Amino acid sequence: MTSESTPASTYDSSKGPKLTTRRKVLFTIVVTLVLFAALETVTRVGAYFIYHRSPYFLFYGIREQAADDDPEGHNVPLKGYSKFPANKVLHQYGMFQEPTPIRVNSVGLRGEDFAVVKPASTFRVICMGESSTFGFYDRDEFTYPALTQQVLRRQGALQAGRIEVINAGIPHANSDQILAMERGELLDYKPDVLTLYAGFNDAVLMMDETTLQATMRWLHGHFASYVALKRLVTAVGGPVLYSRWSGYLSDVQPASVRRQVELHVARYEKNVREMVALARQRGVRFVFIKQPIVMEFHDRDSTWRATTYAGRVAAARTAVEAGRAISANQTVELVHGALMDVLDRLAKELDIPVVDNIVIMDGHPEYYASYVHITEDGNGSLGTAIAETIGRISQ
Repeated sequence: MTSESTPASTYDSSKGPKLTTRRKVLFTIVVTLVLFAALETVTRVGAYFIYHRSPYFLFYGIREQAADDDPEGHNVPLKGYSKFPANKVLHQYGMFQEPTPIRVNSVGLRGEDFAVVKPASTFRVICMGESSTFGFYDRDEFTYPALTQQVLRRQGALQAGRIEVINAGIPHANSDQILAMERGELLDYKPDVLTLYAGFNDAVLMMDETTLQATMRWLHGHFASYVALKRLVTAVGGPVLYSRWSGYLSDVQPASVRRQVELHVARYEKNVREMVALARQRGVRFVFIKQPIVMEFHDRDSTWRATTYAGRVAAARTAVEAGRAISANQTVELVHGALMDVLDRLAKELDIPVVDNIVIMDGHPEYYASYVHITEDGNGSLGTAIAETIGRISQ
């Protein structure tokens, strides 16, 4: 008997269902998003444990990112700015030779407590600024706001039952955050005078010149995986990826320098004008304080002690006008100089008194504790100058 084998069935893929190009694209997008979400989740959870259960990266990009991941840092994010947790004592937040306690009061600012509702017959000054106002190298009683208060009380020039000078300096704050803090909180404390001592944090970081830079800044501000990638690439010696903390490159071309000056001046002037306008709406007087910097502070071979602030800015400007690239430090000084020029111009236009700490520091370079922070002796000179100015405008 002859058996007849049955041929095996075969599958003709050409006759089966096909994925359209559109579905292939959608499938690829979905798979990519799922993989990215998994990577982002792993990065956030991993960073949470690596950084001692800090919630900073766990909620990265979800809450406002003005706070930092330092357990002793200012990590109370508010609308457009951040400040310290209330009623806390920080240790060695600045660069002290030995641990130094820093008191944070009941509203999250440095210094002694004050009544949120200003008592009658109280003259209140609020000093707005950055870490140089906060007093990065100074003990509580030797920041320039604290010393300004001491001088005003000692002089007795103001007809007030009590004189208060509040330190509203926050490390890393730029004019965007300072304006947000004035609008969101400081004016509610009903100051009689506001002072502004800021510019370095505006000048030291690049502003976006291209759409690509703006996109990379957004990615860095919202995705922990981008932060991890940036750190990994840097660790293996790769290029420095652009981020919201990007500084200037080692050699900045004249066209880029000019564009950075233009962008920084526009932002700073807009913010300062609004600060003054908000204050005047409440009948609050304003004082500008010109801030000195010296970017070659750590270079022992530098001749910066024999130069002036204006001289360093002029040297950078001359190089740019001659078509030469300048260093990152020179770029910071040139941009910063343009911001101080904004203060001079607005002071004349808006009739605002100016305390020129640049002149004070040019005469006493030993007052520099760092590239922008000043010593307690320097704070004493600055506090005296501020007190004299407030005394004059308050007669």
